[in-house]
This record gives sequence, structure tokens and C-alpha cells, in this order.
Amino acid sequence: MAGASRQAATCTKPGTGAGECGVGVTSGQKLSFTLQYSSGNQTTTERGPAVMQAYENALAKDVPVIWQPHYTYSLTRVANALKGVTPQSPYGNLTPEEWHY
Repeated sequence: MAGASRQAATCTKPGTGAGECGVGVTSGQKLSFTLQYSSGNQTTTERGPAVMQAYENALAKDVPVIWQPHYTYSLTRVANALKGVTPQSPYGNLTPEEWHY
């Protein structure tokens, strides 16, 4: 950008209220970020379900879950003879094309 300043932004309004810098940020403190990204090819020669389970466990610590309780579909009552209703979609979608007696 032409004319854009290359100086780091600094805190001009310390505090924890709306529009203020936040907890532990002092007046004049420079804004800084650590950007994390991957590069290159990450491969493994390991095989078997243990590899995928380890990957799943690692992701579970960093990725938010898909399913969140929602009262309009968190409790579902289904006739005993009706099949194909479960498992329910974590997105709350209905799939009547799967239902059968």
C-alpha cells in the first residue's frame, strides 16, 4: 500500500473493557503475532489403525467438535419399529430417505 506505515501498532487504550487492549497489555506495548503454518510434505511410512487413532487424538485437542447440544434435536423420540433413523447427523439434518420399517 502506498503511504502505509510500517510501524507496529501499539496499545493506546489499556484495560479490559470494550475497545481496550486487553488483559496484561500495557500502554505503548507493540502488537505482535506468531504465525504458524506448515510447509513441505509431511508423510509417514507407518500403517495400521494405531496411526489414525493417534492422528485423531491429536486433532481432538485442537479442533472444535462438530456436535453441539441444540434443544430442537438433542432429544429425539423414535418408534421402536422405525429403522434407519440413527445415527443422527451431527449437523442436525434429517434423512427420511434412510427411514424404513
